[in-house]
Amino acid sequence: MHEDFVEVLLAKERAASIPEEDDWYGGLIGEWEFEWVDHEGAPEERHVQGEWLFARALEGRAIVDLFICPSRKERKRSASSENEEYGLSIRTYSPQTHSWHVCHASSGMPEQLVAIRESNGDIVQTSAVDKGYVAVWRFSKLTADSFCWTNRISEDGGKTWELVGEVFAKRRNLGC
Repeated sequence: MHEDFVEVLLAKERAASIPEEDDWYGGLIGEWEFEWVDHEGAPEERHVQGEWLFARALEGRAIVDLFICPSRKERKRSASSENEEYGLSIRTYSPQTHSWHVCHASSGMPEQLVAIRESNGDIVQTSAVDKGYVAVWRFSKLTADSFCWTNRISEDGGKTWELVGEVFAKRRNLGC
């Protein structure tokens, strides 16, 4: 069953219902290695090696990803479970709004976000549900072989922002 499930879930190409100009996540398809940096400049500053895998799914109508930090390789070296993240996101396109809806589930709290693309090419994903804070996840400096991702939260309606963490990713190989 496992192989059948994976074969049916994953897709090799974008669905025709997603215009090429709105296929913002298409360039992320593949495997990435990254360095996670949190609490930059503080005594508890931390750097962790991770991996991020992106693929098309649901007959090409969605993008799924696995965010693994520390990476599987690092997890084998160290049994520490402190500040681990093993998350799955499913992104689906909305043709009515030309935006993407993101559902993220992990070892932490689940998130629902809506993504837009800014004129500079950044993909900005913002919390869709009020949980007492606003989260903004931003993909920036997107190239064929690298990108930066930041996670910022605001607990005062956007007056002040806390940088929770940054990811500096490099492509490992081309994917599906």
